[in-house]
Amino acid sequence: MSVINLTIGDLFSDLCDGKILMNLLVIISGEMFGRPNRGVLRVQKMENVSRCLQFLATKVTFENIGAEDIVDGNPTLILGLIWTIILRFQIQEITIELDDQKEHPDKINAKDALLLWCQRKTNGYRGVKIDNFSTSWRNGLGFNALIHAHCPELVDYNTLNPNDHIGDDYDDEDCDNDDDVDCDDDYDNNYIGVEDEDTCDDYDGNLNNAFIIAEEKLGIKKLLDAEDVDVSRPDDKSIMTYVASYYHFFSRMKSQMTDSKRINNVLANLMDIKRDEDDYECLVSNLLEWINLKIFKLNNRTFPNSVEGVTKEMNDFTNYRLVEKPPKFVSMMMMMMMEAKLKSGQKKMYTPPEGKLIRDVESAWLRLERAEHDRELALREELIRQERLKQLAEKFEKKAILRESWLNDMTRIVSDQTFGNNTAQVEAALKKHEAITADRDRFITLSSIAQELYQENYHGRQPVKEREQQIITKWRHLLELLEKKKKVLHGFSEMLDLFRELESISQELRDMEFALQSEDHGRHLVGTQDLLQKHSLIEGQLNGLAERVKRLNQRSLPYKKSLHPEAQLLQQRIEPLNKEFENIQHLCQIRRAKLEECLRYYQFVQDSEEQETWLVEMSGLAQSQDVGKDLASCMMLMRRHEALEQEISARIPDSERIYKVGEQLILNNHPSKRDTEARVRRLKGLWNELKEIVKKRRLLLEDAAESHQNLLQRHIRLDGEIKSFEQDIYRLDQLAALMTKASSSSSAAAANSAASALKIPATSTKLTVPSQQVANGDYVGALNGGGVAVDGDEEEVLEETADVPYEYEKNLLGRLNLNKRFKKRFKICQ
Repeated sequence: MSVINLTIGDLFSDLCDGKILMNLLVIISGEMFGRPNRGVLRVQKMENVSRCLQFLATKVTFENIGAEDIVDGNPTLILGLIWTIILRFQIQEITIELDDQKEHPDKINAKDALLLWCQRKTNGYRGVKIDNFSTSWRNGLGFNALIHAHCPELVDYNTLNPNDHIGDDYDDEDCDNDDDVDCDDDYDNNYIGVEDEDTCDDYDGNLNNAFIIAEEKLGIKKLLDAEDVDVSRPDDKSIMTYVASYYHFFSRMKSQMTDSKRINNVLANLMDIKRDEDDYECLVSNLLEWINLKIFKLNNRTFPNSVEGVTKEMNDFTNYRLVEKPPKFVSMMMMMMMEAKLKSGQKKMYTPPEGKLIRDVESAWLRLERAEHDRELALREELIRQERLKQLAEKFEKKAILRESWLNDMTRIVSDQTFGNNTAQVEAALKKHEAITADRDRFITLSSIAQELYQENYHGRQPVKEREQQIITKWRHLLELLEKKKKVLHGFSEMLDLFRELESISQELRDMEFALQSEDHGRHLVGTQDLLQKHSLIEGQLNGLAERVKRLNQRSLPYKKSLHPEAQLLQQRIEPLNKEFENIQHLCQIRRAKLEECLRYYQFVQDSEEQETWLVEMSGLAQSQDVGKDLASCMMLMRRHEALEQEISARIPDSERIYKVGEQLILNNHPSKRDTEARVRRLKGLWNELKEIVKKRRLLLEDAAESHQNLLQRHIRLDGEIKSFEQDIYRLDQLAALMTKASSSSSAAAANSAASALKIPATSTKLTVPSQQVANGDYVGALNGGGVAVDGDEEEVLEETADVPYEYEKNLLGRLNLNKRFKKRFKICQ
């Protein structure tokens, strides 16, 4: 009766005028009775009650109940009437799906159906055994089990004590005498959730706990008192009526959840279509971008200037055709299938954006095929040209080797200072010189080949040109020698030059020996590198001396067989010089080996220190406990962590290299062997710690990402439910505005005109608001306070006649308040 703001103080006296009874039948049946009489006179009361009994006679069968019994306040008959109404309109509508193999639908009534429903929902709960609607509910666990089965977040079932019915100390003797109550001696004070005496003192018992939660959280009116249930034989009708209210509430909740799932399925289908459209456009864009890029690359005619380079281009082209292109062709097929799928749907036909049609892709694909054909022809022509140039270069190389060898031989012959002891020998030498001059045509042919390679842009044209110039220069030099040799006189000038060169080389070797015998190998990496650079300069100088010693030996060869006294002295000085030079070379090699060993050690020290610093820095980064405040920030942290893992993976080869260098130093018994071993162990330990930290960090981020995803999905569902109220809020706004205008008029005609403006009948007004499941108990209270009730068809109906303007206006103001609450909750959810 709270739906229409009516309260009943005394059931027997308040029902005697028939008005409350008529309003009760209107609410529970949904049918109209017309306007009741004032109910002041006994005749008026009898008429109201008779109308109610006539209506009930069409629904149920009852005997020995007359209107005068109700008007006179007969307690027995009034209670019987109320129970009949409850059975017909509350319990009789209960239906249960039965198993055809085990149960018989034709043998089960509403009471048994309700009992079977309770048994199914409480099956498996500790301390609950529902056999009837009387003693089975005494300990209160049955009510808590029903609530927990449908809303487990409202009841912590494991903390309930089977012996604590109403919060007082339970009498063990009553428990022993009652066969329907299960007592557990072992449960006593050790049940889960009771940790101290304060918790037990604050607890109101199982029955009060269930009644309070049902009223405050679910909106189910408290029809029973815990003291009335916690008796030896509770009233089964009262408990059945109260349990029926549980059944109706949870049935409506299940229906609402089914409607919500259907809406979500429709939205998911629309989102899938939108995602397919986006995927199609993205696929087309990527494919067109790839095709245009490939056409640009295939049209490029700047080829490598070598056979190997062109061959590599051919291989890349083949790889493109066999590896890169087929997946793109598959993508084009997928794109066509996606377009066909989008166009075949029952929705509005999808039209791709301009430039992303199938014909655009097919046109681009044809241009790609033409570019491939042209590219293949150009590569084949370039490969043929490069092979021809390569063969020409090999021919030049063979001729150049012959010409150089010949020039060297001729130069050596011309450089021979032995002119002979007679005229015949001199003439023979002149004929040799003339034969050398006659080979001029061979050098002209070599120059023509080099010129052709240069003009054809051969990749090695510059070395060819330089070598051709060197050969021509030698040839000209040889010609000059031939001219000069006629004028050269035999004398001691050459021998004097040899002695001066020998003395100079000996002095430089002595200076080098002092530097190479130094024990200074550097005290750090930079110092060792500086000493190596200095040693490289010494080696360069030594190489220069090697050429000078070689030339000195070559120049002294003509004097080996000479009987001149200075020639014998020259040979005696050259042999010690060669030995001293060999000794210096050996010292140089030893010096370099020691410096390189020190360089490896100092480099190892520097690399290991840098690696340690990096490992400590990465460990600090990986130890962060930040998981982000939302899904986007969490995914950003996950990408950063993946970048960190990639950086760590990239560093592993460097660490392996450092390990190998350190192990090699240890095997070579380096003087700092112990320090090297300690550094290697420290590096390995830091690496192991870093890997463990990174692994834990990844697990932390993955758990956080899953939590954020669940919260996001829950928010999306809640947003969809709130948006379903927008249309109803808009209708309530219009209705409130019109009724505010109507309330300013004192006549009933103004109210009727306002009702007519909204197309509302003059006799009654009906506003239908879709039901919505809300976990907050305040929302349910707002509906009940505003004059809104929920029937079996999941609609909230407000009934009021237009003949009473004040009450009509009051109810509409209640709806306006409800509208404001809806808007407030909608803004909060947004």
